Parts: sequence; C-alpha cells; structure tokens
Amino acid sequence: MCFFLSLVAALFLGLSLLWLLALLLMLLTPLMQKGPSFYREWMLDHDHCLLLDDSN
Repeated sequence: MCFFLSLVAALFLGLSLLWLLALLLMLLTPLMQKGPSFYREWMLDHDHCLLLDDSN
C-alpha cells in the first residue's frame, strides 16, 4: 500500500513537472522566434523608461 502511494505521488509529480515545462515552452517559443532584436528593443525601451523616471 505504501509503495503504491509513493508510486502515485511520483507519477503526479512527474506529470506536473512535464506540464510546467510545456507551459514554459509555450510561453518562450514566440519570444525565441522574434529573436535577439526583440530583446534589444525591449531593453532599450526599459532603459528609456528608467532614464525618464530618473529625470523627474
């Protein structure tokens, strides 16, 4: 009985980890397809916002 419970727990943990991994892949794939230019533009926008905040 104890072995069965540990087996079910391990299976549940494995499935939840796989689900989280799939969710991360779904979120990251569009970002990867946009490429480094997307990150560069985002960083520039972010720095611009920080500079504006500093000047106020």
